[in-house]
Amino acid sequence: MKIIDNFAIRWHSRAGQGAVSAGQFFSEAMVKIGKQAMCFPSFGAEKRGAPVEVFNRIAEHPLDDPSQPRLIDVAILLEPSLVGAELSHDDILAGLSQDGVLLINTQQKESSKFNKKFGGKIFHVPATKIANDTVGRNVPNVATVGALTRILELDKKEIQKLLLANLSSIFPEKIVVKNMTGFERGYNEVIEMTGTSGLEVPARPPSEGKPWQELPNGAIAEGGSSTAYITGKWVPGRRIEFVAENCIQCGICWAVCPDDAIVHDENGVMTGIDQDACKRCGLCVRACSANKMGKDDVAKHSLLDVEVPENEQVKL
Repeated sequence: MKIIDNFAIRWHSRAGQGAVSAGQFFSEAMVKIGKQAMCFPSFGAEKRGAPVEVFNRIAEHPLDDPSQPRLIDVAILLEPSLVGAELSHDDILAGLSQDGVLLINTQQKESSKFNKKFGGKIFHVPATKIANDTVGRNVPNVATVGALTRILELDKKEIQKLLLANLSSIFPEKIVVKNMTGFERGYNEVIEMTGTSGLEVPARPPSEGKPWQELPNGAIAEGGSSTAYITGKWVPGRRIEFVAENCIQCGICWAVCPDDAIVHDENGVMTGIDQDACKRCGLCVRACSANKMGKDDVAKHSLLDVEVPENEQVKL
Protein backbone atom coordinates (compact mmCIF):
# COMPACT_ATOMS: atom_id res chain seq x y z
CA MET A 1 0.00 0.00 0.00
CA LYS A 2 1.32 3.44 -0.90
CA ILE A 3 0.52 6.81 0.63
CA ILE A 4 -1.83 8.83 -1.55
CA ASP A 5 -3.19 12.37 -1.26
CA ASN A 6 -5.47 13.00 1.74
CA PHE A 7 -4.14 9.95 3.58
CA ALA A 8 -5.21 9.37 7.20
CA ILE A 9 -3.92 7.12 9.99
CA ARG A 10 -5.48 6.45 13.41
CA TRP A 11 -3.50 4.91 16.28
CA HIS A 12 -5.23 3.20 19.24
CA SER A 13 -2.95 2.93 22.25
CA ARG A 14 -2.55 3.40 25.97
CA ALA A 15 -0.68 6.32 27.49
CA GLY A 16 2.97 5.45 28.02
CA GLN A 17 3.40 3.21 24.96
CA GLY A 18 4.77 5.94 22.73
CA ALA A 19 1.92 6.35 20.23
CA VAL A 20 2.05 10.15 20.41
CA SER A 21 5.83 10.14 19.83
CA ALA A 22 5.46 7.65 16.96
CA GLY A 23 2.69 9.65 15.32
CA GLN A 24 4.64 12.88 15.69
CA PHE A 25 7.78 11.29 14.25
CA PHE A 26 5.83 9.86 11.34
CA SER A 27 4.38 13.26 10.42
CA GLU A 28 7.79 14.91 10.70
CA ALA A 29 9.29 12.18 8.50
CA MET A 30 6.58 12.72 5.87
CA VAL A 31 7.35 16.45 5.81
CA LYS A 32 11.05 15.76 5.37
CA ILE A 33 10.41 13.53 2.36
CA GLY A 34 8.34 16.24 0.68
CA LYS A 35 4.74 15.78 1.84
CA GLN A 36 2.43 17.87 4.00
CA ALA A 37 1.48 16.28 7.33
CA MET A 38 -0.26 16.88 10.65
CA CYS A 39 -0.35 14.88 13.88
CA PHE A 40 -2.66 15.37 16.86
CA PRO A 41 -3.62 13.15 19.80
CA SER A 42 -6.89 12.74 21.71
CA PHE A 43 -6.63 11.98 25.43
CA GLY A 44 -9.04 10.92 28.10
CA ALA A 45 -7.45 10.69 31.54
CA GLU A 46 -3.86 11.88 31.25
CA LYS A 47 -2.26 9.05 33.19
CA ARG A 48 -0.22 6.03 32.19
CA GLY A 49 -2.39 3.22 30.86
CA ALA A 50 -5.38 5.35 29.88
CA PRO A 51 -6.73 5.01 26.31
CA VAL A 52 -5.21 7.35 23.71
CA GLU A 53 -5.92 8.02 20.05
CA VAL A 54 -3.42 9.64 17.69
CA PHE A 55 -4.22 10.89 14.19
CA ASN A 56 -2.02 11.57 11.16
CA ARG A 57 -3.16 13.53 8.12
CA ILE A 58 -0.85 13.35 5.08
CA ALA A 59 -1.34 15.17 1.77
CA GLU A 60 0.36 16.66 -1.26
CA HIS A 61 -1.20 20.08 -0.59
CA PRO A 62 -1.19 22.40 2.47
CA LEU A 63 -3.37 21.07 5.31
CA ASP A 64 -5.67 23.30 7.34
CA ASP A 65 -8.12 20.79 8.86
CA PRO A 66 -7.15 19.84 12.44
CA SER A 67 -10.29 17.78 13.04
CA GLN A 68 -10.20 14.04 13.62
CA PRO A 69 -10.58 12.25 10.25
CA ARG A 70 -13.78 10.20 10.09
CA LEU A 71 -12.50 8.17 7.14
CA ILE A 72 -9.05 6.61 7.45
CA ASP A 73 -6.66 4.53 5.37
CA VAL A 74 -4.73 2.84 8.18
CA ALA A 75 -5.86 1.81 11.67
CA ILE A 76 -3.16 0.78 14.14
CA LEU A 77 -4.03 -1.18 17.27
CA LEU A 78 -0.95 -0.63 19.43
CA GLU A 79 -2.56 -2.20 22.52
CA PRO A 80 -4.84 -5.25 22.05
CA SER A 81 -6.18 -5.07 25.62
CA LEU A 82 -8.28 -2.07 24.54
CA VAL A 83 -10.55 -4.52 22.67
CA GLY A 84 -13.27 -5.80 24.95
CA ALA A 85 -12.48 -3.22 27.62
CA GLU A 86 -12.81 0.37 26.40
CA LEU A 87 -13.32 -0.40 22.69
CA SER A 88 -15.02 -2.97 20.47
CA HIS A 89 -13.75 -4.48 17.22
CA ASP A 90 -16.12 -2.12 15.39
CA ASP A 91 -14.65 0.91 17.19
CA ILE A 92 -11.17 0.01 15.93
CA LEU A 93 -12.44 -0.45 12.37
CA ALA A 94 -14.73 2.59 12.26
CA GLY A 95 -14.15 4.61 9.10
CA LEU A 96 -11.42 2.33 7.74
CA SER A 97 -11.38 2.18 3.94
CA GLN A 98 -12.39 -1.17 2.38
CA ASP A 99 -8.99 -1.36 0.72
CA GLY A 100 -7.23 0.06 3.77
CA VAL A 101 -4.88 -1.54 6.31
CA LEU A 102 -5.33 -2.73 9.87
CA LEU A 103 -2.02 -3.18 11.75
CA ILE A 104 -2.20 -5.03 15.09
CA ASN A 105 0.48 -5.41 17.73
CA THR A 106 0.14 -9.11 18.57
CA GLN A 107 2.07 -12.37 18.59
CA GLN A 108 -1.10 -14.11 17.43
CA LYS A 109 -0.48 -15.93 14.15
CA GLU A 110 -4.02 -17.18 13.59
CA SER A 111 -7.02 -15.22 12.33
CA SER A 112 -9.05 -13.09 14.75
CA LYS A 113 -12.54 -11.58 14.83
CA PHE A 114 -11.14 -8.68 12.83
CA ASN A 115 -10.72 -11.01 9.85
CA LYS A 116 -14.47 -11.70 9.85
CA LYS A 117 -15.40 -8.03 10.04
CA PHE A 118 -12.90 -6.46 7.65
CA GLY A 119 -12.02 -7.44 4.11
CA GLY A 120 -8.96 -5.28 3.62
CA LYS A 121 -5.38 -6.09 4.52
CA ILE A 122 -4.64 -7.08 8.12
CA PHE A 123 -1.09 -7.25 9.45
CA HIS A 124 0.26 -8.62 12.73
CA VAL A 125 3.56 -7.54 14.28
CA PRO A 126 4.82 -8.77 17.69
CA ALA A 127 5.78 -5.24 18.70
CA THR A 128 5.45 -5.73 22.45
CA LYS A 129 7.68 -8.82 22.35
CA ILE A 130 10.21 -6.92 20.25
CA ALA A 131 10.14 -3.99 22.68
CA ASN A 132 10.61 -6.26 25.69
CA ASP A 133 13.49 -8.04 23.92
CA THR A 134 15.25 -4.82 22.91
CA VAL A 135 14.50 -1.98 25.35
CA GLY A 136 13.19 -4.15 28.19
CA ARG A 137 9.67 -2.75 28.53
CA ASN A 138 6.35 -2.53 26.72
CA VAL A 139 6.97 0.50 24.50
CA PRO A 140 6.04 -0.99 21.09
CA ASN A 141 5.98 2.23 19.06
CA VAL A 142 9.33 1.94 17.25
CA ALA A 143 8.78 -1.67 16.16
CA THR A 144 5.34 -0.64 14.89
CA VAL A 145 6.89 2.22 12.89
CA GLY A 146 9.18 -0.38 11.34
CA ALA A 147 6.20 -2.51 10.34
CA LEU A 148 4.35 0.54 9.00
CA THR A 149 7.38 1.53 6.91
CA ARG A 150 7.26 -1.84 5.17
CA ILE A 151 3.48 -1.90 4.74
CA LEU A 152 3.40 1.59 3.17
CA GLU A 153 6.38 0.76 0.92
CA LEU A 154 8.42 3.69 2.23
CA ASP A 155 12.15 4.05 1.65
CA LYS A 156 13.52 2.03 4.56
CA LYS A 157 16.96 3.64 4.60
CA GLU A 158 15.48 7.14 4.54
CA ILE A 159 13.09 6.41 7.43
CA GLN A 160 15.92 4.77 9.40
CA LYS A 161 18.10 7.84 8.90
CA LEU A 162 15.32 10.16 10.08
CA LEU A 163 14.47 7.91 13.03
CA LEU A 164 18.12 7.72 14.07
CA ALA A 165 18.37 11.52 14.08
CA ASN A 166 15.11 11.81 16.04
CA LEU A 167 16.07 9.28 18.71
CA SER A 168 19.63 10.59 19.03
CA SER A 169 18.29 14.02 19.97
CA ILE A 170 16.45 12.49 22.95
CA PHE A 171 18.16 9.31 24.19
CA PRO A 172 21.71 8.13 24.96
CA GLU A 173 23.43 6.01 22.32
CA LYS A 174 22.77 2.63 23.94
CA ILE A 175 19.02 3.29 24.01
CA VAL A 176 19.11 4.52 20.41
CA VAL A 177 20.84 1.32 19.27
CA LYS A 178 18.23 -0.83 21.00
CA ASN A 179 15.39 1.12 19.39
CA MET A 180 16.95 0.89 15.95
CA THR A 181 17.14 -2.87 16.43
CA GLY A 182 13.45 -2.80 17.33
CA PHE A 183 12.67 -0.89 14.12
CA GLU A 184 14.58 -3.45 12.05
CA ARG A 185 12.77 -6.36 13.71
CA GLY A 186 9.36 -4.71 13.27
CA TYR A 187 10.12 -4.22 9.58
CA ASN A 188 11.16 -7.88 9.15
CA GLU A 189 8.68 -9.62 11.45
CA VAL A 190 5.37 -8.11 10.30
CA ILE A 191 3.10 -10.72 8.66
CA GLU A 192 -0.06 -10.37 6.58
CA MET A 193 -3.38 -11.88 7.69
CA THR A 194 -5.78 -11.03 4.86
CA GLY A 195 -9.37 -10.35 5.88
CA THR A 196 -12.23 -12.54 4.66
CA SER A 197 -15.17 -10.14 4.62
CA GLY A 198 -16.19 -7.65 1.96
CA LEU A 199 -18.48 -5.71 4.29
CA GLU A 200 -18.17 -1.95 4.09
CA VAL A 201 -17.02 -0.36 7.33
CA PRO A 202 -19.13 2.69 8.25
CA ALA A 203 -17.50 6.06 8.81
CA ARG A 204 -16.92 7.18 12.36
CA PRO A 205 -19.90 9.39 13.25
CA PRO A 206 -19.29 13.09 13.89
CA SER A 207 -19.28 14.35 17.46
CA GLU A 208 -22.72 14.92 18.96
CA GLY A 209 -21.38 17.28 21.59
CA LYS A 210 -22.52 20.88 21.79
CA PRO A 211 -20.25 23.68 20.53
CA TRP A 212 -18.71 25.75 23.30
CA GLN A 213 -21.08 28.66 22.60
CA GLU A 214 -24.05 26.51 23.71
CA LEU A 215 -22.51 25.19 26.91
CA PRO A 216 -23.77 26.58 30.24
CA ASN A 217 -21.58 29.03 32.13
CA GLY A 218 -21.10 26.52 34.92
CA ALA A 219 -21.43 22.76 35.11
CA ILE A 220 -20.72 19.81 37.40
CA ALA A 221 -19.26 16.76 35.70
CA GLU A 222 -19.24 13.34 37.32
CA GLY A 223 -15.68 12.18 37.86
CA GLY A 224 -14.48 8.93 36.34
CA SER A 225 -13.36 6.12 38.63
CA SER A 226 -12.75 2.39 38.68
CA THR A 227 -16.45 2.04 39.47
CA ALA A 228 -17.32 3.36 36.01
CA TYR A 229 -14.30 2.20 33.99
CA ILE A 230 -12.44 -1.09 33.73
CA THR A 231 -9.09 0.44 34.62
CA GLY A 232 -7.68 -3.02 35.30
CA LYS A 233 -7.01 -3.34 31.57
CA TRP A 234 -4.62 -0.39 31.66
CA VAL A 235 -1.48 -2.47 32.27
CA PRO A 236 -1.87 -5.55 30.06
CA GLY A 237 0.06 -8.74 30.58
CA ARG A 238 0.46 -8.35 34.37
CA ARG A 239 -1.67 -8.74 37.48
CA ILE A 240 -1.45 -8.64 41.27
CA GLU A 241 -2.07 -12.06 42.82
CA PHE A 242 -3.31 -12.58 46.40
CA VAL A 243 -1.92 -15.48 48.48
CA ALA A 244 -4.51 -15.88 51.24
CA GLU A 245 -2.51 -18.18 53.51
CA ASN A 246 0.26 -15.58 53.87
CA CYS A 247 -2.00 -12.58 54.54
CA ILE A 248 -1.95 -11.23 58.13
CA GLN A 249 -4.99 -8.96 57.51
CA CYS A 250 -3.18 -5.76 58.50
CA GLY A 251 -5.20 -3.67 56.02
CA ILE A 252 -2.24 -1.64 54.77
CA CYS A 253 -2.87 -2.70 51.16
CA TRP A 254 -6.42 -1.30 51.39
CA ALA A 255 -5.08 1.97 52.81
CA VAL A 256 -2.60 2.57 49.97
CA CYS A 257 -4.73 1.33 47.02
CA PRO A 258 -5.81 4.30 44.85
CA ASP A 259 -8.50 2.32 43.02
CA ASP A 260 -10.43 0.51 45.78
CA ALA A 261 -9.28 -2.78 44.26
CA ILE A 262 -8.80 -4.64 47.57
CA VAL A 263 -11.78 -6.98 48.07
CA HIS A 264 -13.11 -7.74 51.56
CA ASP A 265 -15.91 -9.98 52.81
CA GLU A 266 -18.72 -8.85 55.11
CA ASN A 267 -16.45 -9.29 58.14
CA GLY A 268 -13.73 -7.06 56.72
CA VAL A 269 -11.41 -9.93 55.84
CA MET A 270 -9.36 -9.41 52.67
CA THR A 271 -10.31 -12.04 50.09
CA GLY A 272 -8.62 -10.93 46.87
CA ILE A 273 -7.99 -8.31 44.19
CA ASP A 274 -10.63 -6.79 41.91
CA GLN A 275 -8.77 -7.29 38.62
CA ASP A 276 -11.16 -4.96 36.76
CA ALA A 277 -10.12 -2.08 39.04
CA CYS A 278 -6.45 -2.85 39.74
CA LYS A 279 -4.01 -0.88 37.54
CA ARG A 280 -0.94 -2.86 38.73
CA CYS A 281 0.67 0.21 40.30
CA GLY A 282 2.28 -2.14 42.83
CA LEU A 283 1.74 0.09 45.88
CA CYS A 284 0.07 -2.76 47.75
CA VAL A 285 2.92 -5.17 46.97
CA ARG A 286 5.49 -2.71 48.29
CA ALA A 287 3.46 -1.80 51.40
CA CYS A 288 2.40 -5.36 52.33
CA SER A 289 3.46 -6.26 55.90
CA ALA A 290 3.68 -9.97 55.09
CA ASN A 291 5.99 -9.22 52.15
CA LYS A 292 8.23 -7.14 54.38
CA MET A 293 8.39 -9.86 57.02
CA GLY A 294 9.16 -12.44 54.34
CA LYS A 295 11.72 -10.06 52.82
CA ASP A 296 13.27 -11.90 49.85
CA ASP A 297 11.35 -15.15 50.44
CA VAL A 298 8.60 -14.89 47.81
CA ALA A 299 6.98 -18.07 49.22
CA LYS A 300 5.96 -15.99 52.27
CA HIS A 301 4.59 -13.02 50.32
CA SER A 302 0.90 -12.18 50.43
CA LEU A 303 0.80 -10.01 47.28
CA LEU A 304 2.71 -10.73 44.07
CA ASP A 305 3.14 -8.70 40.87
CA VAL A 306 3.24 -11.42 38.19
CA GLU A 307 3.06 -11.84 34.42
CA VAL A 308 -0.17 -13.27 33.02
CA PRO A 309 0.57 -16.54 31.16
CA GLU A 310 0.13 -16.16 27.41
CA ASN A 311 -2.55 -18.92 27.33
CA GLU A 312 -4.68 -16.84 29.74
CA GLN A 313 -4.43 -13.60 27.79
CA VAL A 314 -7.43 -12.49 25.77
CA LYS A 315 -7.34 -13.46 22.11
CA LEU A 316 -8.36 -10.93 19.48
